[in-house]
Amino acid sequence: MSKTVIVVGLSAASMSFVTKLRSVDKECEIICFSAESQMPYNRCLLADVLTKDSDQKEIQLKPDNFFELNNIACYLNHQVTKIDTQGQLVWVDQKSYRYDSLFLGIGTRPFVPAALRSPDVAGVFTFHTLSDMENIENHIVARQPQTAVVIGAGLNGVEAASSLVQKGIAVTLIEAQQSILPGQVDGEIADWLMSMVCHRGVTMLVGRKVMKLCTTQGSVVAVKLDTGSILSADMVIIAAGSQLNSELLSGTNIELHQGSIVVSQHLQTSVPSVLAAGDICAVSDFITKKLVRSTTWSDAMLQGLCAATTLTQTPRAYQGAIGLRDSYFFGKEFYACGQTVGNNYQKEIRVLSDDQVDVLYLQDGRLMGFVLIGDVSMVPELKRKYVTQEKM
Repeated sequence: MSKTVIVVGLSAASMSFVTKLRSVDKECEIICFSAESQMPYNRCLLADVLTKDSDQKEIQLKPDNFFELNNIACYLNHQVTKIDTQGQLVWVDQKSYRYDSLFLGIGTRPFVPAALRSPDVAGVFTFHTLSDMENIENHIVARQPQTAVVIGAGLNGVEAASSLVQKGIAVTLIEAQQSILPGQVDGEIADWLMSMVCHRGVTMLVGRKVMKLCTTQGSVVAVKLDTGSILSADMVIIAAGSQLNSELLSGTNIELHQGSIVVSQHLQTSVPSVLAAGDICAVSDFITKKLVRSTTWSDAMLQGLCAATTLTQTPRAYQGAIGLRDSYFFGKEFYACGQTVGNNYQKEIRVLSDDQVDVLYLQDGRLMGFVLIGDVSMVPELKRKYVTQEKM
């Protein structure tokens, strides 16, 4: 009798999981549930959709007929509301589905500060899903905004600012911490980035918080800062980070670490019949072996593949998160890998010019992290040295 495998969330990890599983097991029943209405897509390329460098079809992870061709039941716009790990059931509305194995690729959703949660205010958006890009584009076409405030200067916020500038909108980028990309680069590189961003016409405010949305007739017209200042804004994008979709795990007895699912090298949770991968997971760091939150595309894809092999006779162990992050903004390629902030490593700046940044972080001659901005052709070689830990 064939087994039933249920997949919750169609993330990158999930799609890697189902692709590998179906390639090695033609008989098992696979059922996928996604709360989104679109076919699975690459979230790393959302800004490309907004700037028209790519369309929705180009960022889809699989063709429209993938699920049909592979005999996989896929239910879009279906929100799983409860998981019963003892009875091995998932619930969608009032209907239950039984599984032999469950895969969780439930990822994250945007974090919106309580003071800014105004669902009925027009012109306020998050920057997390394909639907967000559609809503932003529709607003720009209909309202032709001249000014925008982007809240949060992490990778999503910087990409959002870059996209809006390309559309001719005057952008103010606001970050609560003291520098741009605070989770990716240290102060010296952040200063370089802020100079570059300001040179592109963006107004950059760091160490500032948006406390309130100011509205007129149901539309945002300005934001109020913690200093009391008021900034005019025809639209606001909230890119203040993400939060884990871990509420679904309540009562499941699945072990968590700071809200993330703890998984083994075979992506198994503390409940034997449940696997997980991607942003929702806490995994071992490839170099330090410390438990870290998994947040990168390449790691998610590899985790999904390894998880699928766990259900076969030849399981493949996941060796740990490499943490290679990439982005593109203001005409610059960006790559960072390893521990690039909050460390005591020797910092070696190879290049710091108007067009290029190359920074290495070393310990006893071994590469512990790197940042490249501009020409990123050295990424494969540096990644190899990071993974092998051979001396530079």
